[in-house]
Amino acid sequence: MLETLPGEIIGASSEAARLRRFVEMAAKTSDPVTILGEPGTGKRLAARLIHEGSTRSKGPFLMVDCSLFFERELKRELFGYVSASARGKARKGLLEFAGRGTCYLSRIEELSPGIQASLLELMKTGRFSRLGDGKSIASGVRLVVSSAKNIAGFVGAGLFDSNLYGEISKLSIRLAPLRERKEDVPAIVEEIASRQCAGGTTRARPAFSSEALRALEAYAWPGNLEELEKEVLRLVDSNVDPIRPEHLAMEISSCWMGQRG
Repeated sequence: MLETLPGEIIGASSEAARLRRFVEMAAKTSDPVTILGEPGTGKRLAARLIHEGSTRSKGPFLMVDCSLFFERELKRELFGYVSASARGKARKGLLEFAGRGTCYLSRIEELSPGIQASLLELMKTGRFSRLGDGKSIASGVRLVVSSAKNIAGFVGAGLFDSNLYGEISKLSIRLAPLRERKEDVPAIVEEIASRQCAGGTTRARPAFSSEALRALEAYAWPGNLEELEKEVLRLVDSNVDPIRPEHLAMEISSCWMGQRG
């Protein structure tokens, strides 16, 4: 995944520059952050870069996809629990483990009303309770959340707590889809190809013809950065050199030929 790139936001577009400014600004605070954007736009990368640029960088960066758990499982994962069958043995949750670091919650539209209420209490008081235990626990964790949905619309429909949204969106950014920053595509392609051929391998980085780069730049990329990376890795692994438009995936080359008339 492109999100493993070492701290780089690739591109010279205004959108790339805006994201760099936001990351730098957000890293200087401990306020919650909301990152919105279509799937594949790099929300996890932005969250990680904010953490790594902050004073919390030596603390943990823990991630949770809220769509992967049922409500009770997610409560246990986030807040921890006290076992009723193991002599009251307590298990810490991620919000406690990440107390000096950052907890990144993706797909926050999946949060149940009960978990939303618990997170709101944490935002307002800095404290929470484990499942099965009324004991109040302090946590200095920083929350960074993301969604591909319009959370404001969820608030308007009564599906997301307006007070919680107000707390977590004090710092907020929408990541532009790749079709809105097409001028960055050639630089991203070169970075992915170079990285794939680095690391001690003997494989030479293939050249992309100017026409192939224009074809990649012209494509709409519905899967955004993730889709672009998969295509570049496929091309690099094909051992074709130089890479021309006819070597691109059919939907990309067809789009390019159609635009050319």
